[in-house]
Amino acid sequence: MLASRRAVSVRAQAKQQPKAQTNVAKAVAAVVTSVVMLASPVMAADVKETVRPAVCAANPTAKICLQGSASRN
Repeated sequence: MLASRRAVSVRAQAKQQPKAQTNVAKAVAAVVTSVVMLASPVMAADVKETVRPAVCAANPTAKICLQGSASRN
């Protein structure tokens, strides 16, 4: 038996996307990211001295334990 085939045509319709909201969201995300990146060294300075004893106790050859170890008392 031969099956009959139908010709099907499809038209794609492009819908316009709202651009203003996405640009504002990208700008806000960029500002937040830059603030976090600039503030991270300031926050890390306090954490380094509180984390170092725990890391050095578990792994004395860790890089954080070896840096500046000759000048430390």
